[in-house]
Amino acid sequence: MTTEDDSVTATSSSPPSLTSAETRENEARLDRFNARARRIGWQEALQEECDQIGGKGSWYYRYVADPSRASFLELLGCRPEQTVLEVGSNAGQITVALAKRVKAVYGIDVELPYLRFAAVRCEQEGLTNVRLACGGDTCVLPFAENRFDFVILNLVFEWCGSRDTGRSLIESQRKMIQEAHRVLRGGGTLYLSTKNRYALSLLFGGRDPHANGMRFGNALPRWLLSGLTRLRRLPRAQGLLHSYGGLVRLVKASGFHVDETYWPIPNPRFAVSYVPLNHQAIAAAQARLDVAIDDVPFYDRLCRLIPASLLPFFAHSLILVARK
Repeated sequence: MTTEDDSVTATSSSPPSLTSAETRENEARLDRFNARARRIGWQEALQEECDQIGGKGSWYYRYVADPSRASFLELLGCRPEQTVLEVGSNAGQITVALAKRVKAVYGIDVELPYLRFAAVRCEQEGLTNVRLACGGDTCVLPFAENRFDFVILNLVFEWCGSRDTGRSLIESQRKMIQEAHRVLRGGGTLYLSTKNRYALSLLFGGRDPHANGMRFGNALPRWLLSGLTRLRRLPRAQGLLHSYGGLVRLVKASGFHVDETYWPIPNPRFAVSYVPLNHQAIAAAQARLDVAIDDVPFYDRLCRLIPASLLPFFAHSLILVARK
């Protein structure tokens, strides 16, 4: 693939045009960043961009460049002859690792500037088996049915529908799962990683970025969250979180068989371990004092006290591996 603008295509569901000076300024900044990445290399450009917040030690540098971001791929057993669809490619942090394992990777994201950076990154790493497209904000995937061996939704499902005001968030999420089922081949695998509606951080009054930063946010009853949003004249919630049971039911309703469920520790972005959600594996993780099971010390201690059979309902995030 090339790293020119036409290396990333826009679909019919591409993001809406820019509507504010702040948004235009941000896109211009990202365009300048991508130009530097093409000129001096993506890692050097990223380091320069992050220098103001700590350089290579900054959280965002790790978010984009740390190989552990893709550690969950070990759960999937991808093979060299397979084709993968990644929904939410962002800056290519998972895309690159995928492309080194499989025949072809198709990535889609609603943010064109980040996809352009991902294209630069793939080019500079010598990867020619990646195709990127901008779109997906309506949760319609612009691909033929029975096309892929894997569909990956890594920490993007909670945002599905945030840009599509034509349907409710739950309708958008159902559409995304149905679309994943449609484009997967028979026996294909869906990997879905998302935040838990009843995560301890929300139950203890944390602010929910998916609900206008409201305390408790998605952990509130749906009717109460909706009522408070209207009462405070806030925009519609930006994302929808589900409980462990609710997420499993939602995926099964689209025809999937849920093979495995996991709890990534200490957090879903930089996981060092993926704990199967069964009593024995959870109890073993709770007993290990040499490994943090949550980044926040209070929640770490609390997670060790919750009965293993109940912990899936309060884990900070959930992973489902489901088969068509």
